[in-house]
Amino acid sequence: MIYLLSILVTGVISSIIVYSLTLQSMQIKKGDWYGTYQFNIRDLDKTEYLAVILPSAGDANEEEGEFQWYNINNEVLAQGTCKIDKGGFVTFEVDGNSIATIFGVDEKYYFVDDSIIPQEIIKISEEPMVSTP
Repeated sequence: MIYLLSILVTGVISSIIVYSLTLQSMQIKKGDWYGTYQFNIRDLDKTEYLAVILPSAGDANEEEGEFQWYNINNEVLAQGTCKIDKGGFVTFEVDGNSIATIFGVDEKYYFVDDSIIPQEIIKISEEPMVSTP
């Protein structure tokens, strides 16, 4: 019971942080979210990538797409759907459960997962680069 309550509180806190930061977010067009992002850049052994994939070739107006999250060794950590919100952020879901969010503030991108602490990420490509193990 306490575990479920802590998960609920964590989710609420994450939502509040993301919402407050997206109020200050960059005005990013839907099509601009697609591409590849890199994080954990200070420790190359732990570098991870997040590929945001268009639902169909050239359709940058869609609000949903797919994603693949993988590490430097091309091991897929998660993949599923992503939803681009008009408020300036993208939510990543696996089996209908939200696992992470990215948003932009002051021309920088940030990633938030269950750790609740926003982590700066870099967009390294306008094209999604997926893992091919």
